[in-house]
Amino acid sequence: MATFEVQVALDGRWVIDSVYQEKAFAVERAQVLAVSSDYDGVRVNEEVRNRAPQVVFQETCQRREKPVTIVPIDEAGPCSALEDCYAFPARRTLGRLLRKYFDQEGLTPIEFLFDFGQLRNLQRNEALWHQGLQRIADVQARSVGGDAGDRLGELERLAKAVVDRAREAKAPRDRLALVAEEGLEAALAELEPGTAGPLLGAFLGQERDWARKLGLVLREAERNPAAPVAAILDELAAEILESAVSVRDILGRQPDLGTALLVLTRISCGSLPPSKEEDDLLGRLNGLVAADGFPLARSVLLAHVRSGLAGIAPLSRGGEDGDKESFDRLRRLLASSGAFATPAMAEAATQRMRLVGGRGGENLDADSAIEAMLNGLAHVAGRLEYLFALSMTDFGDRFGDAVAAKIKSVLEDVADPAVLAPGEDEARVLGRLRRFLEEADLTEALKSWVSGRLNDLSRGRGAAPVAAVPPAPPMPAAVVAAVGRRSSLPRRFFPVGATLFRQGDVGGEAYLVVTGRVEVYVTKDGRSVTLGTVERGGIIGEMSLIDDQPRMASARAVSDLEVSVLPRDLFRRRLDRLAETDPVIRRLIDIFVERLRAGAFQGMGGGGGRRRS
Repeated sequence: MATFEVQVALDGRWVIDSVYQEKAFAVERAQVLAVSSDYDGVRVNEEVRNRAPQVVFQETCQRREKPVTIVPIDEAGPCSALEDCYAFPARRTLGRLLRKYFDQEGLTPIEFLFDFGQLRNLQRNEALWHQGLQRIADVQARSVGGDAGDRLGELERLAKAVVDRAREAKAPRDRLALVAEEGLEAALAELEPGTAGPLLGAFLGQERDWARKLGLVLREAERNPAAPVAAILDELAAEILESAVSVRDILGRQPDLGTALLVLTRISCGSLPPSKEEDDLLGRLNGLVAADGFPLARSVLLAHVRSGLAGIAPLSRGGEDGDKESFDRLRRLLASSGAFATPAMAEAATQRMRLVGGRGGENLDADSAIEAMLNGLAHVAGRLEYLFALSMTDFGDRFGDAVAAKIKSVLEDVADPAVLAPGEDEARVLGRLRRFLEEADLTEALKSWVSGRLNDLSRGRGAAPVAAVPPAPPMPAAVVAAVGRRSSLPRRFFPVGATLFRQGDVGGEAYLVVTGRVEVYVTKDGRSVTLGTVERGGIIGEMSLIDDQPRMASARAVSDLEVSVLPRDLFRRRLDRLAETDPVIRRLIDIFVERLRAGAFQGMGGGGGRRRS
């Protein structure tokens, strides 16, 4: 049986992008990659057992070096004081925001924060610097309340203080030498306040190669330092492993995506088989995780597994049967680790089950996919935790009735609390399920029913008559399509003359006009030029959410205005879902936006059209 391997040329070498069973799909993927200008060339190889690969499609590309841009984020660690900027939550936010920059420079956030040269280089890129601070301000303002403009001003003050501290901060050379001789714990001992950060940055900065950076951290962790230093090393390992580039370098060449994900999952469970390699970096990491060390690093590895499952790239080169077998191995291991009790992993695995569980290119329906996932979970408590977690996802929004029906089916016939999780303390299991239930996104009627059943089991009453669970009142189809079952879009009001956003701002949300009118305009040569007006039913601000570029126009209310707010995270999730189901259309949207921006100001006049920002 033939498979078709899509490869891209990058810096003089061919790298596998994806594998397909159908030639047409592989060529279509290659054509999309060819117009992206990210690679030197693309090709499709036909792979048949016992035969040399045959090139069935090849195209040379005009690679265009793209400027480093910020990466969209949906959460940001708090930064109220200068020291908050150096804490791990803030460093993790920085690592995600500037992921492309850090990968290009071979940096971790802790190195960057104490490297005055790197900070100044980024600060000189005023657009990137401002966009990054604006993005963090927007996210923090949404999560804790307050005005994004005020938050931006505070972040600008803190950023300046970070740069000033980096100018003065120096890692003591004697302490860095002491790390090599006696270990990081000894070098950190009795340091003056504020000098540990420069030392940690200089410690990692000894190596630019990701695998060697991790080797430095593992060497120190294997000295069995005290808890505070062990926690610091866990943070450093997590910063290194956060990058997909670093993970690929550390893993080395793997036969396929499924094998790579299985290795990461085994490390996260501390169950990677021993290797015969002289310096087994992965085995050393596995040993530390198995000893209940490196919990942050473990969570980062699982996040990479989740991301791989959430995509559509084949897990193996063995067609449908190979993909199913690969996923079954992953699923069993993840189930044993309790990973399906987290919403993101539950959703990613269920979506992948839909892909691998079908036949002939057809996906499983949602109900069958959930049932197949449940069949792979060993006990009732694990099934309930998975279903509760799934209810808190976009998948749970769309298929809430199926999730609710499965919860009832799993729980209604349980007569003995001992079967919830055999071998575990019954009271502890019931308490855990109650905590999961509090977080679950279920109707109040269903929550009440489940709570009653758990109370019955805790009192030893066994199976009780099953009360009917009233159905939730239906939501309008348009609202379900737009935002899912949990809530409607938040509303916002603007008085006449108020500005919704300004040209050059970082876009954090788009707006659906409910009542009133909005003027869209640009400032050119010191004067305002109207592009058009948007009225009821129109959407503005969506382009910045598509391509993560600054606003290309400003918008202000020309009458009292009410809008529905579409947050970036919701908008991006729906774009990501489109990328999974139809990557060609998703790419065409990007190309369309690029062309709009490129020609936005050509022949611009002041008419009253219907243009959008």
